[in-house]
Amino acid sequence: MRAWAKVGMIAAVLAAVPQVASAGKWKALLGAKKVTTVKPEHGFVDDPMAFDEAGGRLVYVASSMAGRSELRVIDLAQKGAQLSSIDITSFTTAPREVQFVLDGEQFFVVAADADKKSGDRQGNRQGDRKIGALVGAKGIIRKFGPAKDLRLTTFQGKQAVVSYAQEWKHGKKGPQVFHTVEIHDLASGKRLAKPRTLIADETGKVAKLDFTITYWTDSYTRVVGTKGGSWDRKEDQRTPDQEAWYEVATGTFTRTFPIKDVIGHRKLEKLLAAHDNEPIFVGVAHDLSGVLYYDHGTPRPIGLTETFSHYDPKSLMMQPVSPDGTVFFTLTIDPVNPDAVARRRAVARYLDLYELAPGAKKARRRARILLHDKRGLEWRATPETWVVVPKHIGFDRGGKAIDIYSLTSK
Repeated sequence: MRAWAKVGMIAAVLAAVPQVASAGKWKALLGAKKVTTVKPEHGFVDDPMAFDEAGGRLVYVASSMAGRSELRVIDLAQKGAQLSSIDITSFTTAPREVQFVLDGEQFFVVAADADKKSGDRQGNRQGDRKIGALVGAKGIIRKFGPAKDLRLTTFQGKQAVVSYAQEWKHGKKGPQVFHTVEIHDLASGKRLAKPRTLIADETGKVAKLDFTITYWTDSYTRVVGTKGGSWDRKEDQRTPDQEAWYEVATGTFTRTFPIKDVIGHRKLEKLLAAHDNEPIFVGVAHDLSGVLYYDHGTPRPIGLTETFSHYDPKSLMMQPVSPDGTVFFTLTIDPVNPDAVARRRAVARYLDLYELAPGAKKARRRARILLHDKRGLEWRATPETWVVVPKHIGFDRGGKAIDIYSLTSK
């Protein structure tokens, strides 16, 4: 009976949330000032968007159900005034990522591969593969891929594209996985290093190197895993396995470390394998006690402005780490969190934007937006600006418009 009474109370509290919010009890915006809303004259705002290096311009994708996609650059200092528009329809109508590159007047776009003949032997659909393109003011300059993944990085002092391909084949000893990495200069398209293929079994074991792949890092230019020990003639036994770093471009092992805590090491490997090419990220602690900052697998707790138990732990969203190491992430208030239930009164469902400076022990809450429904949001942030796209209901891509907020004027 007590359990049913609690369920009934929570249901009643949940029902009260939108009524309280719409009654004007809660402020719609805190910590920021809305500057403007940018809305395409036709179609919708697609998910990909990015700031330039200085944070003064934003590039986004305007798409339409009729099958047209354009890159549009807006000036944030001029309240979202459009500076340019580039048609990329010939390349893709399903963009996934976009970034300013090279001189800041060109762009790198990653999209789903639309070639229906490009599926691999395992039956992976074309949507599981990616293609990339360097885009200039007049359109597509060159293309990259298709590949399982494409990454931008800096290699030999140049902006480069790393393509990672994965192909399964059936060998005499069972299935084999061919992991192939290629590195090309973004500006010229020239190859910057010899392509490297690691042939592994289903467990990731590369027999030729006596090395088992755990995860990829540094945009697929390095792979980390476990290397078998060597034979110790004096002891007449094999030395323990070691953690090893394999540099793809040179085909050499550059570092090895003894594994002192086998169980702890396996847990760390599992965590990092789930975050390929993400040396720095934030995540929720396993015991739901708070948010942790991970630096190459080493965690440390992050202080928050709000008590963590007030948030929905599944709501954590993180923006890719800024070049200077700054991390932006959001959390959403749970209207019926434990404290709200104890007070028998729902609270507002706010989306909170946090900024974590390099080396800081506590994240700074920069702003919060009142949410009136449970639709998803796409967002990007700099120390000065927060852009938010309320997503469509019932459609998993994009929204009607971009809301632009200033974080420096309140």
